[in-house]
Amino acid sequence: HTGVRTACDIQRNIDMQQAEEIIGRGGLVGVTFNPEMLTTGVRANLEHVFIHIDVLVQKFGPEGVGMGSDFCGFEKGAEGLEDVTKIPQLAEMMLEHGYGEKAVEKILGGNWLRLYENLF
Repeated sequence: HTGVRTACDIQRNIDMQQAEEIIGRGGLVGVTFNPEMLTTGVRANLEHVFIHIDVLVQKFGPEGVGMGSDFCGFEKGAEGLEDVTKIPQLAEMMLEHGYGEKAVEKILGGNWLRLYENLF
């Protein structure tokens, strides 16, 4: 689970070259919901999560992008994504921005299933 430096330039996030290596080898970049990795200077929110997802999808397509929520790794989540019951709001945001239903299904879990099926 990570963010992308294009959206939030901190050391813990990956750059686009690293994302390309992961996705190019059939891997998956799981976008974190950890507020500290989504933005600096303001409280992270649902839109910040979407921005990280969108940067990756616009460059590589939806097949190599997933959720890496990390809900157990921080105390206060991004506003609008405080817990798993809010994930449908992320799906709605993707649909509102023109993502097809298949792409949303892949990002919300289908890509993880594909990866696990290929590995095991």
